[in-house]
Amino acid sequence: MTYLIDGHNLIPHIPNLSLDQLDDEDTLVTMLVNFSIKRNCQVEVFFDQGQLNSKREFKRGRVHVHFVLPPMIADGAIIARLLGIGKAAKNYTVITSDNTVQNRVRKFGANVITSQKFAQMIQIQDNKKEIGSHGEHPANREIEIEEWMRLFSSGKSDPPKT
Repeated sequence: MTYLIDGHNLIPHIPNLSLDQLDDEDTLVTMLVNFSIKRNCQVEVFFDQGQLNSKREFKRGRVHVHFVLPPMIADGAIIARLLGIGKAAKNYTVITSDNTVQNRVRKFGANVITSQKFAQMIQIQDNKKEIGSHGEHPANREIEIEEWMRLFSSGKSDPPKT
């Protein structure tokens, strides 16, 4: 699954993040990198008002960042991206709260998630990280659970001494 995200449309829906912040885009990209790792997915995020003298695009992990130069805007760049991939658009999910964009990308076969809903998905993902991060990697807990399952299924009745 690949997510195409209108970054400036998403930022206002994330708690403690604002378009007025100097590092709003970088903060969002970091959140998306974490999201892409946990969800094992690709992300492309599009930001309006890219500057001619700065990088127009770069990759950070599984996140491809696009700064869209005027007069084009992120909405147009997302639609152009979907046009370019044709029938494969059905494998993409567009994140935007713009109703016009939602209707257009659905016609290409893409899925849509509103920015508000996606912001909640990111928060839930971050909350899971906090709940499960008591200094221990989740894989270690899975190994421990497997050991307990083997112990109990082996017929031994005495639990291990702690």
